[in-house]
Amino acid sequence: MKRVLFICTGNVCRSPMAEGLLRQMAPPSLSLEVASAGLGAGRGQPPSAYAIDVLKAEGVEISGIRSQSVSPNLLQWADHIFTMTRDHLDMLLLLFPEITKKAMVLRSAGTSKGGRVDVIDPIGGSRATYQACKEDIKRALPSILEIITENNTNMSTSINSPTFPRSNRPIPRWPRPSKKRNTANSKTLN
Repeated sequence: MKRVLFICTGNVCRSPMAEGLLRQMAPPSLSLEVASAGLGAGRGQPPSAYAIDVLKAEGVEISGIRSQSVSPNLLQWADHIFTMTRDHLDMLLLLFPEITKKAMVLRSAGTSKGGRVDVIDPIGGSRATYQACKEDIKRALPSILEIITENNTNMSTSINSPTFPRSNRPIPRWPRPSKKRNTANSKTLN
């Protein structure tokens, strides 16, 4: 049994579309479980109306999928983890470095050197935007199926390959509250 997890931001557009498309595209002989989650997802939301609509035109039903947040249990459950963008992968690896060998950006496997790797977020866009997103995901899935069926759970070479450059952006640091106490405004309780 192979377990595949797709990750995006809100788990209402890209990752449920990928989940539904992979279920349809996978050969019946492949024993496969597929799930999706979001780094900033609320729990229990249905996929967006356009996501449901463009997949329904393909004969893929995703209206029963409900959003969920990424969790350590989900990441442990998955044999293969595919994110929609480099930033999603960077965040996951920052928080969960132990998944390095089983995680990669969805489109990095089939993208030629210098090509766009990220699947653009269609949220708030037109039906045509969702259609283009679906096509991006659909084009990536044959390469993903090859990875899954190769029985290879070590995808670290894909993460570090020249076709998948890791982001060199610094991790944002938020200002920390000062430890100094403003004694001028402090009141003494007697």
